[in-house]
Amino acid sequence: MNDQLLKQLIKQMKILNFWVTLFGGIMLVAIIIIGFLLFQLASFIGKTNEKIDNATSSVDIKQKACDGDGSFSEFLNSKTAACEE
Repeated sequence: MNDQLLKQLIKQMKILNFWVTLFGGIMLVAIIIIGFLLFQLASFIGKTNEKIDNATSSVDIKQKACDGDGSFSEFLNSKTAACEE
């Protein structure tokens, strides 16, 4: 090969190397950002599910009133049919 062709090939390889490195870096950063966002989404869904479960358990007024240990619970169980299933 002559020197001019060799220099041209080296120049093209340097340009190709630059673009591959640039796009590879951009893709790597994009994958990291997407992974972080997916992690945040999973955490948010888990916390929301936990809040819903806690809210559901605190809404069950009949169970709390019938299974309590106060005088009102005793009244409900002995004098009314509200706690019967």
